[in-house]
Formats: sequence, structure tokens, C-alpha cells
Amino acid sequence: MYLFINKKRVLAHIKNRGIFGFFLYLLSIVKKTFYIFYLTFNIRKLNKNYTADSLIDYVYTKNEGLIKPIQIRSEILKLIKIIKNKKPKTVIEIGTAQGGTLFLISKAIPEDSLIVSIDLPGGSFGYGYPKIKMRLYKSFSRPKQKLHLIRADSHKLNTLNKVKKILNNRTVDLLFIDGDHTYDGVKKDFEMYSPLVNNTGIIGFHDIVISKKRSNVGVNDFWIEIKKNYEYEEIVENWKQLRCGIGILKRKKT
Repeated sequence: MYLFINKKRVLAHIKNRGIFGFFLYLLSIVKKTFYIFYLTFNIRKLNKNYTADSLIDYVYTKNEGLIKPIQIRSEILKLIKIIKNKKPKTVIEIGTAQGGTLFLISKAIPEDSLIVSIDLPGGSFGYGYPKIKMRLYKSFSRPKQKLHLIRADSHKLNTLNKVKKILNNRTVDLLFIDGDHTYDGVKKDFEMYSPLVNNTGIIGFHDIVISKKRSNVGVNDFWIEIKKNYEYEEIVENWKQLRCGIGILKRKKT
């Protein structure tokens, strides 16, 4: 439980709300910890006859939002439908965060698939996840799936080498980039991991909509630059929403 306690938040709660505020914060931590263990042991009982819509309902309305994706509902629903149709068997996700997108992808792809999810503990954007959540995230995988969680910086050569070792010469069918949102960060993720994607694979980017709330978000700038070289699709509910949006690169133009 202590892995969830953020010292800055504790001090802020005490300063703004006193000791009572701190106890409310502590209570929320206890509740979150309970749901982690509850989900870990019960998530495999999820009805196997699920659809993309029922999966979305599950992550957005159940379990206290513990695995709710940091996505706009209509956008991630369309992405999951595309993935179900595409049936990728080798997946790399950069940016695990709350695990919502990882959960949805694991249920949308074939049962004998390989998934690698990379996340940086204490990172600036997804903030990383505590080790206690690793057991929960591993429970997302179906019986024949292989799920590997890497808690490391995706930009490190050592991390890339770990991924290559796991792949064991397999090429990637789906690469979903949702980690470092700076221009340099997303560009580096693309340059390092896109060579692993095969000719029929797809590459997804989250947060392609211009964000005025965070000045250091540069996914949109890189998206505008890179999409010129590919057949692509943009999944955006409203270009004025100032956040989110999913871009998909398909076949490279010749």
C-alpha cells in the first residue's frame, strides 16, 4: 500500500485540508489497494463472449476506474475495433500508465499473441506504476498469451535490447506509442521501435490533437511530420478538444 503514497500529495492534503484531509487520502489508498487485489483474482472470470463495446463499458464503468484508459471513449473504442479486425499477434505498447489500453488490447488480439508493454517509473507523462500493479497487469493476459512488462526508459538502448530478446526475431504487428509526449521523445520512440514493425503492421500514436494545456506536448508536431510518408487514419472525436486523438500509420508510401 505504501507504494501508492506520494509525499507531495500527503503534504498538500495536510496543508489544504488538515489531518482529516490526510486520512481521507489514506482511505482512498486503502480502497485502491483492495481493488487491485480484487481485480487481480477476478479479472480472468470476465465473460469470454465480450465485444469491443462491452470491454469499453467494463474499463470505464467498473472497478472504481482503476484501469480506466486515459483516452476519449469513442476514440479508443474505434481503435479496439480496428485491432480486433486486424488481429495482430505481436504487440509493443510504449506507455502502460493505468493499464486500461493494455487491458483492452490484450482482450482484442488473438489468444496466442505476444505483448510487450514498456513504462518508465516516475516518468513525466504516465507517472509510471508501482510494482504492486504488475501482478494485476499480468492477469490481463489470456491463457495462451505471453505478456511482458518492462519498467524502464524506452529510450535506453538496454530497453530496446530487452524487447528484441523477448521478440526473438519476431516482427511486430502493432506498435502503440503513448509514452514520452515531447516532440523529441515521441520521435525517438518511433525511430527506435518502428524498424521492428513488419510491412503489414500498424503504428499508433496517442495524443495527436494539439494540446494547449501542456506546452511540452509535441506529439501533434511529429504526427504532422511523419504521416506524410504513410497511408494513415486519424481517430479524433473533435479537433477542438485540446487533448487525446489517435493516429494510425499504415502502409508506407512508395
